[in-house]
Parts: sequence; C-alpha cells; structure tokens
Amino acid sequence: MSSPQKPAKARKNAIGLDRADQVGGWFVAMIIALALIVIAVLVGQRISDVVTNENVPVSVELWGPEVTLDLDDSETLVPAAVDTATFTVPHLTSGAQTAIITQTVLSALVVLTLLSCVGLFIVNLVRGRAFVKTNVALMWVTSGALLVGWISEHSTGLWVTQQTFNSLGINPLQTSTTLNFMPALASFVVALLAAAMSHGRKLQNDVDGLV
Repeated sequence: MSSPQKPAKARKNAIGLDRADQVGGWFVAMIIALALIVIAVLVGQRISDVVTNENVPVSVELWGPEVTLDLDDSETLVPAAVDTATFTVPHLTSGAQTAIITQTVLSALVVLTLLSCVGLFIVNLVRGRAFVKTNVALMWVTSGALLVGWISEHSTGLWVTQQTFNSLGINPLQTSTTLNFMPALASFVVALLAAAMSHGRKLQNDVDGLV
C-alpha cells in the first residue's frame, strides 16, 4: 500500500516570494510598462496641440479670486473662490508655448522616471534580488526625481500662468502656484529607506562573507 504523497511545496524565489506573488509582480510590471507607453503618447499629443497653436486649453493657478456661479436653472448665484482655472487660448505667444512645452516635458520625465524605478524594483524582487546595489540606486533616483519634480512643478507653474495671461492680453493682479510639500516629504522618506537598504546590503554582504 503506497503512502500518501505530500503536496508539492510552492516554488519560492530567493527572498521567499511564492509563485502567486511572482505572477502578481510581473503583472504589475506589465501594467507599468503600458502606462509608460500611454504617458509618452499623451505627452506627444499635448506638445502637438501646443505647436499647432489653435484654441489650446491651459490650466493655471490663481490666488482665489471670488466669482459667482449659476449651478442650476434657477437665478440663484453661488459665491466661490477660484484656485485653478482652465483657459482656452486662441493663440499662444512663443513664450507661452515654450513654458507649456517645458512644463509638459519636465513633468513627463519625472513621472516616467518614477514609474520606471518602481517597475525595475518590482522586477528585481520577483527575480529574488532585494538587497542589491541596483535597488539601492533605484531608490536614490526615485528620491531625486521626487525632489526635482517638486521644484519644477512650482517653478514652471507660475511661468505658465504668467505666459498664458500674456497670450490673453491681460495682466492679473494676483497669481500664485500652490506650495505642496508632500513630494518633498516623500523624497525625504524614500531617501531614508535608500540609506537603510544600503546599510542592510552591507550587513548582508558581511554575513555572506562569514558563511
């Protein structure tokens, strides 16, 4: 009488991820790759619209001017403060075109860099590589990209706003760009994680050297 066979153990990689986790990781990496392609296409379309220069929609940030809105069919007007508005500009000046294209390209580069780093990090984990030099470098690049994106967002935002109003032939008294510290905080946190992973990698190398 044959003894009952034991169920086969799930295959795990070097860092303990089982088959289901590995499949999930590859799936996420594929989604990120598709997102990179979509973003590249959207950026190309945006630049094409700006270069064509005909009724280009441009989002700008304002210092909350008060307006009245008619939100239904009644005659009741509701007061509101406008922080962000999208203007359809019939014809952009060359300065506005330069500002918008610069903002679009910089924003896209930051997003593409962040997604690429996340995707490569996931691929390394699926392959069983955690505390490796490549992952540490990816985390430092992610931290730097967040910081660069934060700085470029604020610097180009005000530039685009001013150039857009120049294209419309108006001189608003108050314009602004929202100061959001979350990307800077995220950059700091990722930098701390990168430093911790770098230290963990050194400890792992020391342990491997003793074995």
